[in-house]
Amino acid sequence: MLNIRRRFNEGHDPVALWRTLAETDFDQTIKTEVFAALKKRCPLNCNRWRAALRGDAPTKIDLALEVLSDDARHDHLDLCMTAVLVCALDGNPAARLVLSHALRTQFSDIRSTRLATSWLMANITWAARNARRRNRPHRPEERAAKAKIQIQ
Repeated sequence: MLNIRRRFNEGHDPVALWRTLAETDFDQTIKTEVFAALKKRCPLNCNRWRAALRGDAPTKIDLALEVLSDDARHDHLDLCMTAVLVCALDGNPAARLVLSHALRTQFSDIRSTRLATSWLMANITWAARNARRRNRPHRPEERAAKAKIQIQ
């Protein structure tokens, strides 16, 4: 975490962190700083951008996919993908998949491939955790009924 803190102190642009850090490298402070940097800028279609900044994950993902499909300028790509990053850090599985896809398709270096894999694995881990929760009985009477079935 100290190395990441140093990046902020050295003046690295927070909207470029989506292509350099894995999910595990972000803490709440960095997430807050990234979102604050994002709110200071108003690119592209401002109405859609304002909707995206209000926390509308589908709009953020739509903007990112639109920019990914074009031959977009680096700054537009960074802004859209940082908006998606905020959703991914909030636990949105679709945002994690878009981050993984963008890192794989926009960059060809091994570090980007590893980052893409880390976001994909975060999604798989999340899905596995939620699948276990869905299969677990919630109420005591459900647990008792399930235990009786297993004993017989």
